[in-house]
Amino acid sequence: MDLLEAEEKQALNQAHGIQVHLENRLLDLRKTQVQVQRISRTKNSLDFLQEYCEWRQQALDTSLPSVCIELKDTSKFFAKIITESTEKLCVAMTTEFTDRLHKACTHEPALGIKTTVQKINAAQRNKRLPDPQTRKDLLKYGKQLSFDGTSSHKFLRLTEEGRKVTNTTPWQHPYPDHDLRFDHWRQVLCTESVYLDRVYYELDFNGDGTHLGLAYKSLPRKGAEAEGCLCSNNGSWCLQWTGKSFSAWHDDEEVILPVTPGPRFSRMGVYVDHTGGLLRFYGLRPSPVDDDAQICLVHEFTAQFREPLYPAFFLPKKENAVMLVPPGEPVKSPTPPTSSNNNENANNNNGNANNNNEKTTSPLNGDSKTVTSETAQNVNAKNAKSEVAEEAKANSDGNANKWNANPTENRDSNTPTKETAPNANANNSSNAKSDIADIG
Repeated sequence: MDLLEAEEKQALNQAHGIQVHLENRLLDLRKTQVQVQRISRTKNSLDFLQEYCEWRQQALDTSLPSVCIELKDTSKFFAKIITESTEKLCVAMTTEFTDRLHKACTHEPALGIKTTVQKINAAQRNKRLPDPQTRKDLLKYGKQLSFDGTSSHKFLRLTEEGRKVTNTTPWQHPYPDHDLRFDHWRQVLCTESVYLDRVYYELDFNGDGTHLGLAYKSLPRKGAEAEGCLCSNNGSWCLQWTGKSFSAWHDDEEVILPVTPGPRFSRMGVYVDHTGGLLRFYGLRPSPVDDDAQICLVHEFTAQFREPLYPAFFLPKKENAVMLVPPGEPVKSPTPPTSSNNNENANNNNGNANNNNEKTTSPLNGDSKTVTSETAQNVNAKNAKSEVAEEAKANSDGNANKWNANPTENRDSNTPTKETAPNANANNSSNAKSDIADIG
């Protein structure tokens, strides 16, 4: 057995040595061919013979003929012979090397060359990295993104070195005209793309109606057609925040997602596996245990991505904002609303019995965000009890005086009409009792 292994090893070493020698020889012959072709292009016969003699002295191949020709008109014939002979020699060497290598792989199974190669290819073909399950796993594919200013709609303002976008309707920005700029849908793409790779990025967002997703670069930029919208194209995938929950959009089809239990997500994470055809949206909250964040899968798309994907955002309403943050940055709790804003919105809610949600603003990097009344009433509950009762009493009298003095002023969708003014005191009293009961 040892003798066979020794012979096998010796044969392999010999074959390897021959292979290296032939490869080097082939390389030298190709260099010779190039040199000969250069010399053959010399028009002057005397120059040709001089260059050939100099080259022959430098050449290592001793088989080259020694030439002494006095007839100038024979130089072309001589060059043709050398060129053709060299080409034939290169072809013969290449063919011989290929045939011998093929025979060694096919007719000598003891070498195990063919079988080993097939096993390696099969293993590589079936090998797939496991999908990330935790934020730590996702951060291995983390990437910092930035917005593409050439695609931004003129109602969208880019700040923070191109990492934050805000809807400033009706204020336009003096962006230059560009073929890639959205002129109707208030959308923007990122500069970076995802192609044949895995990428994870994180962002903070603000405002109802904000759409977060990815799209092909072929997403139409001009006109008001639905195909140009992030949620209506067959080459785009996105989530829409409705104020209470998310909706998933693709090719103008909406899937309303169930409300995720717990407080509103402080941050969103997006994971893309382009080769695997996987797109996941995660919600992130601060962890009460450590500095890491709690992560929750909100929705998952599966598709066969044919083109590079570009992170894309649709901000249809004023003050909608998105901030691209460095992946792994600590997640902060949403800033709770102030008690004054809570009482003010409670009074506005009393004026409209059909309005079930109240709006309160809290800063997110200088912008505002909308939270539900249930979240607002959970903040400073003890102070809110007394303040709601006092404000309700004061506003009930104030509202009655207001409608007597200005019966036609401030009529809109959220303001009671003149006919409802006589019932203002009763509504305020009943709503105040209800608010106190809910807070308690």
